[in-house]
Amino acid sequence: MTDFTRRSCSTLSGPKDGPLKRAAWTFDLDIPKKAVRFWCSPTRPVMAGDTVVLGGPDGAFYGIDARTGKKRWRLVSKLKNEHMHLVNPVVVGDEVALCVRDGLVFVRPKDGKPLRTLALPEPFTAEPVEDQGRWISGSESGPLISVDGKTGAIQYSVTLPRAPFGPL
Repeated sequence: MTDFTRRSCSTLSGPKDGPLKRAAWTFDLDIPKKAVRFWCSPTRPVMAGDTVVLGGPDGAFYGIDARTGKKRWRLVSKLKNEHMHLVNPVVVGDEVALCVRDGLVFVRPKDGKPLRTLALPEPFTAEPVEDQGRWISGSESGPLISVDGKTGAIQYSVTLPRAPFGPL
């Protein structure tokens, strides 16, 4: 089990069906507040092989050795402003897709090496789903969009109805 707070990430160990006993390791982001323009919401950590991948509150993505808790790599995302947030990384086969300002960057989990990029017409605002070569997610302008996984071209866009406010 992995626990992530604004300042650290921990892998907790314990019996499968019993209470957690102790942290196997803790990863301290150790980010000086003055070095960060703004804080954003951290992402959900994902396991990619033997690497924990997550987005930190400083706007960067981290690759952490799952066994030791040591940082393997750091990739700075291109967030536009304090209203943007990191989108959860997605494991796709042997790669991890990271949403950055201008598209998806597919990295090798072991060392964070970018393998390829997919330019998007606008940033995704929710964890994308990969389905048969296309990526589907909420978009910055509001609609749910599906983009071609090779070209980044919009295949379709759907504006979802908004929930009414007040009693129904």
